[in-house]
Amino acid sequence: MPYYFDLKLLADYYGPARRYHHTPPVPMFYALREALAIIEEEGIENRFARHKANHEACVAGLEKLGLSLLVDKPHRLWTVATPRVPAGIDDALARRSMSQHHGIEIAGGLGSLAGQIFRLGNMGYGSSAENVKLALGALEEALREQGYTA
Repeated sequence: MPYYFDLKLLADYYGPARRYHHTPPVPMFYALREALAIIEEEGIENRFARHKANHEACVAGLEKLGLSLLVDKPHRLWTVATPRVPAGIDDALARRSMSQHHGIEIAGGLGSLAGQIFRLGNMGYGSSAENVKLALGALEEALREQGYTA
């Protein structure tokens, strides 16, 4: 999808060069329209409040598990939580356990943070109190499988 919204490529198409960029897939526009309609139906302020509440519940649950977060509170995004992987825990093994036993996928750190943090997404339709509880329970179980205790 980033290709279709590459502003430099689009500028080359719409600018004087008129370089061919792509033929956009029509279903992508229908999907965008539907996504915007869902946001409008919920109300943008309600959506922000839901994401914030679920993020705060997730952070509280992570802290209750004894996990520290990578990002200080004033700089956190409501759509992702980044707890540090506890010492002695294999992050890939924990993530695989969550996927295999609960069908829940979380991401690991990238680049220099690989193996050092988990990334728990909290976005859109998936941002619910129920999903936060399920993810926290699955993470706790995966950590305990490797001998972690808070």
